[in-house]
Amino acid sequence: NNATLVNTPTWSDSNKLFQFSGNSNQHMTLPTGFADFTNGATFFFVADLGTGNHWERLLDFSSGGTPINVGRNSTGTTMTLEYYNPGKTATSSNIIVNNTLANYVVTTDGSNAKFYRNSTLITNNSFSLTPDNNSRSQNYIGRSRAASDAYYEGEMAVVAIFNRALTASEITDLYNHYKDI
Repeated sequence: NNATLVNTPTWSDSNKLFQFSGNSNQHMTLPTGFADFTNGATFFFVADLGTGNHWERLLDFSSGGTPINVGRNSTGTTMTLEYYNPGKTATSSNIIVNNTLANYVVTTDGSNAKFYRNSTLITNNSFSLTPDNNSRSQNYIGRSRAASDAYYEGEMAVVAIFNRALTASEITDLYNHYKDI
């Protein structure tokens, strides 16, 4: 799926990434979908999360299915994955390196949530959920559905969502593909 830019995040042709200013409500929307994660999920980002804003989201999917969030925990260096299935269940990793472009991956398979940075497994948490099988129609990159949360401020080059937990080898392949681009 292709994203639609809202309030024009700045494209840097030389660095091949979008720059989000945070305070101008810049984000991207995605079409309805993201339904079947019964085989797990992988959320892949090449991003520089800047210095940290209040609960800024890398992605936030909701409306029609149980919400899925991946983003910064408060203003710190912890990345949190939240599934609302049926209530909010979260798992986290102190994985963010501020002001540094990095490859971040979160996978879930119904037993574990794994957090990777630059293809290295940082955290493996017990996490027994996968999102329910319902089409989501309010899908954002760089924005939360909660008005009190900050818009994303930083740089983002790649976002990919997979409907299964990628293997460590596949995550390394993605890292190797994007690290020089």
